[in-house]
Amino acid sequence: MSDYELLMRGLIREELRDQLPLLLTEALAADRATVADEKPASVSESASAVLTVDKVAALSRRHPDTVRLALAVGALDGHRHHPRGKWILEWPCAEIWMLAEPCVHKRTVSPLRPSRR
Repeated sequence: MSDYELLMRGLIREELRDQLPLLLTEALAADRATVADEKPASVSESASAVLTVDKVAALSRRHPDTVRLALAVGALDGHRHHPRGKWILEWPCAEIWMLAEPCVHKRTVSPLRPSRR
């Protein structure tokens, strides 16, 4: 490599080192704004709209297994009617989870029907 190429490479590296944190911050803010604006039509009409795992996965651009894992470990709030039933989620919980913040408005989720024993 010539001295000119080495000099240009060093200047570009230095400029990227200075500008990259700002660019990443702006990109993350834009991505969060996009996620917040992508409410489905049914959600914008009703604050208590329910979502399925597949809908949350599509909105968050994650795999459905990732959403199910978040539900299993408690990072995402949701409930099921029976142990092998489909997960039911609410939009506020899903939105907070997509923004990578802890959901604090629901500490525990009780089943809709009491179990028969």
